[in-house]
Amino acid sequence: MNYPNNNTNFSQDAFFKGFQIGDEINDLCYQKILPGIEVLTALSRINTQVVYIIDYFKKNYLYVSDNPMFLCNHSVEEVQQTGPPFYKKIVPPEDLEMLFEIKEKASKLFYQYPVEERSGLSISYDFRMIQPDSKVIMVNYKSTPISLTPNGDLWLALCLISLSSKKTIGNVIVNSKNDLRKYSYSFKSKKWKEISIVKLSIRENEVLRLSAQGYSNKNIANLLYIDINTVKSHKKNIFQKLDVKNINEAITFANNNNLL
Repeated sequence: MNYPNNNTNFSQDAFFKGFQIGDEINDLCYQKILPGIEVLTALSRINTQVVYIIDYFKKNYLYVSDNPMFLCNHSVEEVQQTGPPFYKKIVPPEDLEMLFEIKEKASKLFYQYPVEERSGLSISYDFRMIQPDSKVIMVNYKSTPISLTPNGDLWLALCLISLSSKKTIGNVIVNSKNDLRKYSYSFKSKKWKEISIVKLSIRENEVLRLSAQGYSNKNIANLLYIDINTVKSHKKNIFQKLDVKNINEAITFANNNNLL
């Protein structure tokens, strides 16, 4: 991949470039969303994913879950105070350049959609994070709007980070819930391309779900009253459709893409 340069100024303004809010968001608006944040706080206690909310009006993090994978020995308060530039501490420079390109292209795609359809958009991509022990892990990032302004600008976005099944960074996908379309971004052509949505058969879904629960091929065959070779055949089809190499990668992919 080719990125602009390795000296990107990861500032607050640079991160939010492309998403402009013309409406004023007052204190009453923030008070109305407090119950939702309390729900997220409760969910984060039983969820292994990193959960946070980006505030495009105040240009900071409105909420950050207490997850060590994302905090990397930093406090929630420090992350919220630093805002998106915190990424400089935990993301390799090459990946930061990629994140800037994604933000720029995603903002343009966002505003191409009619106002009434923007809340149904979501984006997913993979990048690396540097852990406190210097170990580098691949993570999957997902984001979707929580609230838009009356003019259709992005105010709040829900973000989730989890371990990725991919081996390379990028893999940028935008989903549109309203028109059921899916787009992939090419770093080579700098363009979005519509792609087909992955669909598993009913039986393939059953095999994948049982595999995620820890059942062996033999147990799955007994539970579904099918031959063990049929189970293996279903798994082979699953691997091909999801573009993965083994069942663990398939389960991770399915969890990250709401297939389970």
